[in-house]
Amino acid sequence: MTCQIDFKKKLDEFIDQDMDYIAGRCADLFSKEIGGVADRLILFGAGNLGRKTLAGLRKLGIEPLCFADNNPKSWNTMVDGARVISPTEAAQNYGDNAGFVITVYSPGDDRQLSKIRKSLQDMGCRIVAPFTHLFWEHPELFLPHNWIDLPTNACRSADEIRKIFDLLADDTSRMEFLARLRWIVSSADFELIPNGMEDSTYFPDDLFQLSDHEVFIDCGAYDGDTIQGLLKRVGSAFSKVLALEPDPGNYSLLQAYIGALPDDVRSKISVIPVATGGASGKAGFSALGTVGSQISSIGDIEVDVRTIDSLVGDMRTTYIKMDIEGAELDAIEGARETIKRDLPILAISAYHRQEHLWEVPELIRGISSDYTFYMRRHGDQWGDLVYYAVPPERLIA
Repeated sequence: MTCQIDFKKKLDEFIDQDMDYIAGRCADLFSKEIGGVADRLILFGAGNLGRKTLAGLRKLGIEPLCFADNNPKSWNTMVDGARVISPTEAAQNYGDNAGFVITVYSPGDDRQLSKIRKSLQDMGCRIVAPFTHLFWEHPELFLPHNWIDLPTNACRSADEIRKIFDLLADDTSRMEFLARLRWIVSSADFELIPNGMEDSTYFPDDLFQLSDHEVFIDCGAYDGDTIQGLLKRVGSAFSKVLALEPDPGNYSLLQAYIGALPDDVRSKISVIPVATGGASGKAGFSALGTVGSQISSIGDIEVDVRTIDSLVGDMRTTYIKMDIEGAELDAIEGARETIKRDLPILAISAYHRQEHLWEVPELIRGISSDYTFYMRRHGDQWGDLVYYAVPPERLIA
């Protein structure tokens, strides 16, 4: 009971903060960090995030001095009209007279921002700020950006957050939830995210066991990585897998992986080139050939969208996994009848949008009250944050 009271106390500390204070802090945090060099900025990272930041700053009338980047192949090239130089050159020329904005965000390394900041400071860069604080100061230009959004959004949802927190079934889930909430509300500092679990993503050892009759729906099957994890656990002892992957490049990789499996395994896996959503039809899609491919109104191709309800029909489903780059809520809606009827285990990624921290379990709870909820983050990654909704009969005692 004591631990639970302490958790609740921490929850209150994070979401009962004064909204005006939080809004005010967001409004000038970057300016305070940068000080008098706001017109002399170096963007550290010349990838997509750097390009987005460059475009936003130009709308503010600020032309960064250049990009700095760790990739030697990019040095002395131009990206969107801005020169790219090495970190060493940037530090030597601008370390004491410009502000460095870190425009690198890698879900595969939570501490990358902190590592880069320390490296720049060690090279003599006097002023270093994360892109998150710039984005907070100018939300109309930059937000939402994946998980990153204004802290005030969470405070406005305090009642919903408290209800969801009460659903979490163990202290591991509560600790992860609070770490995310602290990150959202307090600082957007990646060092505040704790280490993840070491077990396999989507198949945690401590929550449930897989049976030999699983009917597994893999939404966002990518190149077969999740199916590979499933087969490591059960071998050929499963009933059916539906692997859904709309990105043409990923679909080819997925087909190649499935095609190389033994006959008794391959025959039970159906690879379907569709996205899943709240209604069947067509949708724009950004086909990147990576894990970041997603439904998008400005996508470069059009893909078929099917609801899970329409795909599975009368087939009893035992496990649904979703990692679909922010489309999870729509896809859950499209699986409503299947969830009601079959009560499958649900493994839903919750790291693509800030509000998914509380909206994913809220939606599932509205469909069925027969689930127990857990949160796990697998490995040392900012991503791979997963809600597990487990029916009572599947829980490990």
